[in-house]
Amino acid sequence: IPFSSLMNSVDIKLIDTVDKGSNGTIIKSTVTGDDVNDYTLEAKAGQMMHIGMNSQWPHPFFNVITPDNHAIFNGSMSGDIFEQRLGVSGKYTVRVYQMGGARDEGKTSAYALTFKITD
Repeated sequence: IPFSSLMNSVDIKLIDTVDKGSNGTIIKSTVTGDDVNDYTLEAKAGQMMHIGMNSQWPHPFFNVITPDNHAIFNGSMSGDIFEQRLGVSGKYTVRVYQMGGARDEGKTSAYALTFKITD
């Protein structure tokens, strides 16, 4: 089953590029069952994107998707922290989702995402 077929709802929020010296933007939310929360960030090639997730069990995951729809980070395999210098300019998507029993049993998981973009 393609991952995209599991998307029941998409909640898109635009997060402004964070000013230098800022600690970033923190979003606190929940994800339930096989729902997906998408967050979009505008960034330029060469900038550093920093994303971190904090949550309790059951633990959701996040992926980072480029403007041309390629995953450059898969949290279910790579952990809770993404830091990378970006290769292309445009709108990046951070997709929060659940897997396994949490998804299949319709559990609700709370999380906090920290977003920061620097030069």
